[in-house]
Amino acid sequence: MKDYIKHIILKNFFVILILSGLSIYYCFDRIKGNHRLKTFSLNEIKENGIGDNRYLEVTNCYTLGSFVYHYNPDNPDYTSGIIFPAVTEDEYFACLNEGANIELNTVLLIKRSTNKFNPNCMQGEEHTCLDDLCADFTIRGMVLLGLDDIDDDDKELIQSLNYNISSNVIFLEEDKTPRGILLSVLMLAAGIFAAIIALYIFIKHQKETNPTRNA
Repeated sequence: MKDYIKHIILKNFFVILILSGLSIYYCFDRIKGNHRLKTFSLNEIKENGIGDNRYLEVTNCYTLGSFVYHYNPDNPDYTSGIIFPAVTEDEYFACLNEGANIELNTVLLIKRSTNKFNPNCMQGEEHTCLDDLCADFTIRGMVLLGLDDIDDDDKELIQSLNYNISSNVIFLEEDKTPRGILLSVLMLAAGIFAAIIALYIFIKHQKETNPTRNA
Protein backbone atom coordinates (compact mmCIF):
# COMPACT_ATOMS: atom_id res chain seq x y z
CA MET A 1 0.00 0.00 0.00
CA LYS A 2 2.84 2.38 0.88
CA ASP A 3 4.60 1.61 -2.39
CA TYR A 4 1.38 2.27 -4.33
CA ILE A 5 0.86 5.66 -2.61
CA LYS A 6 4.51 6.53 -3.23
CA HIS A 7 4.13 5.62 -6.91
CA ILE A 8 1.01 7.81 -7.28
CA ILE A 9 2.73 10.78 -5.60
CA LEU A 10 5.87 10.47 -7.73
CA LYS A 11 3.87 10.07 -10.92
CA ASN A 12 1.78 13.16 -10.16
CA PHE A 13 4.41 15.11 -8.21
CA PHE A 14 4.21 18.36 -10.18
CA VAL A 15 0.40 18.27 -10.33
CA ILE A 16 0.24 17.80 -6.55
CA LEU A 17 2.74 20.61 -6.03
CA ILE A 18 0.80 23.01 -8.27
CA LEU A 19 -2.54 22.17 -6.65
CA SER A 20 -1.03 22.51 -3.19
CA GLY A 21 0.43 25.89 -4.13
CA LEU A 22 -2.92 27.11 -5.44
CA SER A 23 -4.65 25.88 -2.30
CA ILE A 24 -2.11 27.64 -0.07
CA TYR A 25 -2.37 30.91 -2.02
CA TYR A 26 -6.16 30.84 -2.18
CA CYS A 27 -6.67 29.98 1.49
CA PHE A 28 -4.02 32.42 2.71
CA ASP A 29 -5.76 35.21 0.82
CA ARG A 30 -9.09 34.25 2.40
CA ILE A 31 -7.53 34.27 5.87
CA LYS A 32 -5.68 37.57 5.56
CA GLY A 33 -8.46 39.32 3.63
CA ASN A 34 -11.01 41.40 5.50
CA HIS A 35 -14.28 39.47 5.54
CA ARG A 36 -16.28 42.06 7.44
CA LEU A 37 -18.86 43.82 5.30
CA LYS A 38 -17.42 47.01 3.83
CA THR A 39 -19.48 49.55 1.90
CA PHE A 40 -18.11 51.49 -1.07
CA SER A 41 -19.71 53.54 -3.80
CA LEU A 42 -18.75 52.44 -7.30
CA ASN A 43 -16.97 55.78 -7.79
CA GLU A 44 -14.88 55.15 -4.66
CA ILE A 45 -13.83 51.76 -6.04
CA LYS A 46 -12.82 53.37 -9.32
CA GLU A 47 -10.70 55.95 -7.54
CA ASN A 48 -9.19 53.98 -4.65
CA GLY A 49 -9.87 50.25 -5.10
CA ILE A 50 -11.06 47.98 -2.29
CA GLY A 51 -7.82 47.18 -0.43
CA ASP A 52 -7.91 43.73 1.15
CA ASN A 53 -11.69 43.77 1.60
CA ARG A 54 -13.49 40.73 0.23
CA TYR A 55 -17.09 41.10 1.44
CA LEU A 56 -18.54 44.18 -0.21
CA GLU A 57 -21.65 46.27 -0.46
CA VAL A 58 -21.37 48.51 -3.53
CA THR A 59 -23.71 51.48 -3.86
CA ASN A 60 -24.57 53.85 -6.72
CA CYS A 61 -24.35 51.15 -9.40
CA TYR A 62 -26.02 51.41 -12.78
CA THR A 63 -26.52 48.89 -15.58
CA LEU A 64 -27.16 49.45 -19.26
CA GLY A 65 -28.67 45.98 -19.62
CA SER A 66 -25.59 44.35 -21.16
CA PHE A 67 -24.64 40.89 -19.93
CA VAL A 68 -23.22 37.54 -20.94
CA TYR A 69 -24.95 34.34 -19.93
CA HIS A 70 -24.27 30.66 -19.43
CA TYR A 71 -26.78 28.05 -20.50
CA ASN A 72 -27.38 24.33 -20.47
CA PRO A 73 -26.41 22.88 -23.90
CA ASP A 74 -29.37 20.50 -23.63
CA ASN A 75 -31.75 23.42 -23.08
CA PRO A 76 -30.36 26.65 -24.61
CA ASP A 77 -33.39 28.64 -23.42
CA TYR A 78 -32.54 27.88 -19.78
CA THR A 79 -30.05 30.43 -18.42
CA SER A 80 -27.84 29.00 -15.65
CA GLY A 81 -26.05 32.23 -14.74
CA ILE A 82 -25.22 35.70 -15.97
CA ILE A 83 -22.33 38.16 -15.65
CA PHE A 84 -22.86 41.86 -16.18
CA PRO A 85 -20.80 45.05 -15.82
CA ALA A 86 -21.81 47.83 -13.44
CA VAL A 87 -21.19 51.43 -14.49
CA THR A 88 -21.15 54.73 -12.62
CA GLU A 89 -23.87 57.36 -12.78
CA ASP A 90 -21.75 59.59 -15.04
CA GLU A 91 -21.07 56.72 -17.46
CA TYR A 92 -24.73 55.73 -17.46
CA PHE A 93 -26.02 59.17 -18.43
CA ALA A 94 -23.15 59.80 -20.85
CA CYS A 95 -24.06 56.57 -22.64
CA LEU A 96 -27.74 57.53 -22.75
CA ASN A 97 -26.80 60.87 -24.29
CA GLU A 98 -24.08 59.70 -26.68
CA GLY A 99 -25.21 56.15 -27.38
CA ALA A 100 -22.67 53.74 -28.85
CA ASN A 101 -20.08 56.50 -29.31
CA ILE A 102 -18.75 56.14 -25.77
CA GLU A 103 -16.46 53.40 -24.44
CA LEU A 104 -17.19 52.29 -20.90
CA ASN A 105 -14.45 51.46 -18.41
CA THR A 106 -15.70 48.93 -15.92
CA VAL A 107 -14.03 47.97 -12.63
CA LEU A 108 -16.91 45.81 -11.37
CA LEU A 109 -18.35 42.66 -12.93
CA ILE A 110 -21.22 40.98 -11.14
CA LYS A 111 -22.11 37.30 -11.22
CA ARG A 112 -25.76 36.38 -10.66
CA SER A 113 -27.21 32.92 -10.12
CA THR A 114 -30.69 31.75 -11.05
CA ASN A 115 -32.16 32.52 -7.62
CA LYS A 116 -31.98 36.22 -8.60
CA PHE A 117 -33.73 36.03 -11.96
CA ASN A 118 -36.05 33.93 -14.08
CA PRO A 119 -33.88 31.23 -15.73
CA ASN A 120 -36.10 31.47 -18.81
CA CYS A 121 -35.30 35.18 -19.19
CA MET A 122 -33.61 34.65 -22.58
CA GLN A 123 -36.79 33.41 -24.22
CA GLY A 124 -38.56 35.74 -26.60
CA GLU A 125 -37.30 38.91 -28.22
CA GLU A 126 -36.92 40.89 -24.99
CA HIS A 127 -34.36 39.57 -22.52
CA THR A 128 -35.49 40.19 -18.95
CA CYS A 129 -32.58 38.86 -16.87
CA LEU A 130 -31.78 42.27 -15.33
CA ASP A 131 -35.29 43.72 -15.20
CA ASP A 132 -35.35 43.70 -11.39
CA LEU A 133 -32.45 46.18 -11.23
CA CYS A 134 -33.43 49.81 -11.32
CA ALA A 135 -31.05 52.74 -11.80
CA ASP A 136 -28.82 53.48 -8.80
CA PHE A 137 -28.91 50.00 -7.25
CA THR A 138 -26.85 48.50 -4.44
CA ILE A 139 -25.20 45.10 -4.71
CA ARG A 140 -23.72 42.91 -1.97
CA GLY A 141 -21.50 39.85 -2.26
CA MET A 142 -18.06 38.27 -2.15
CA VAL A 143 -15.09 39.02 -4.38
CA LEU A 144 -14.15 35.90 -6.37
CA LEU A 145 -10.43 35.14 -6.74
CA GLY A 146 -8.12 32.44 -8.04
CA LEU A 147 -9.89 29.51 -9.67
CA ASP A 148 -13.25 31.25 -9.11
CA ASP A 149 -12.21 34.39 -11.01
CA ILE A 150 -13.84 35.29 -14.33
CA ASP A 151 -12.44 33.37 -17.28
CA ASP A 152 -10.97 34.92 -20.42
CA ASP A 153 -13.87 33.86 -22.67
CA ASP A 154 -16.38 35.80 -20.58
CA LYS A 155 -14.04 38.81 -20.49
CA GLU A 156 -13.77 38.82 -24.27
CA LEU A 157 -17.54 38.64 -24.65
CA ILE A 158 -18.01 41.60 -22.32
CA GLN A 159 -15.32 43.58 -24.13
CA SER A 160 -17.11 42.89 -27.41
CA LEU A 161 -20.07 44.84 -25.96
CA ASN A 162 -17.94 48.02 -25.98
CA TYR A 163 -16.59 47.77 -22.44
CA ASN A 164 -12.97 48.24 -21.42
CA ILE A 165 -12.21 45.91 -18.51
CA SER A 166 -9.73 47.25 -15.97
CA SER A 167 -6.69 45.10 -15.19
CA ASN A 168 -7.83 45.34 -11.54
CA VAL A 169 -11.44 44.44 -12.27
CA ILE A 170 -13.43 43.13 -9.30
CA PHE A 171 -15.49 40.01 -9.91
CA LEU A 172 -18.30 39.96 -7.33
CA GLU A 173 -20.76 37.12 -6.78
CA GLU A 174 -24.06 38.61 -5.72
CA ASP A 175 -25.40 37.54 -2.29
CA LYS A 176 -22.44 35.25 -1.60
CA THR A 177 -21.34 35.46 2.05
CA PRO A 178 -18.01 34.63 3.74
CA ARG A 179 -17.26 31.06 4.75
CA GLY A 180 -16.11 30.31 8.26
CA ILE A 181 -12.43 31.10 8.80
CA LEU A 182 -11.86 27.63 10.30
CA LEU A 183 -12.50 25.94 6.94
CA SER A 184 -9.92 28.16 5.25
CA VAL A 185 -7.37 27.40 7.99
CA LEU A 186 -7.95 23.64 7.60
CA MET A 187 -7.61 23.85 3.80
CA LEU A 188 -4.40 25.89 4.17
CA ALA A 189 -2.96 23.31 6.57
CA ALA A 190 -3.95 20.49 4.19
CA GLY A 191 -2.25 22.25 1.27
CA ILE A 192 0.98 22.76 3.24
CA PHE A 193 0.93 19.16 4.50
CA ALA A 194 0.40 17.76 0.98
CA ALA A 195 3.27 19.87 -0.40
CA ILE A 196 5.65 18.77 2.38
CA ILE A 197 4.81 15.06 1.95
CA ALA A 198 5.17 15.25 -1.84
CA LEU A 199 8.54 17.04 -1.56
CA TYR A 200 9.81 14.60 1.07
CA ILE A 201 8.92 11.53 -1.03
CA PHE A 202 10.34 13.10 -4.20
CA ILE A 203 13.67 14.09 -2.57
CA LYS A 204 13.99 10.68 -0.88
CA HIS A 205 13.33 8.93 -4.20
CA GLN A 206 15.96 11.07 -5.93
CA LYS A 207 18.55 10.13 -3.29
CA GLU A 208 17.71 6.43 -3.59
CA THR A 209 17.95 6.39 -7.38
CA ASN A 210 21.02 8.65 -7.53
CA PRO A 211 23.16 7.72 -4.52
CA THR A 212 26.19 9.88 -3.78
CA ARG A 213 29.46 8.11 -4.64
CA ASN A 214 32.58 8.65 -2.57
CA ALA A 215 35.86 9.10 -4.46
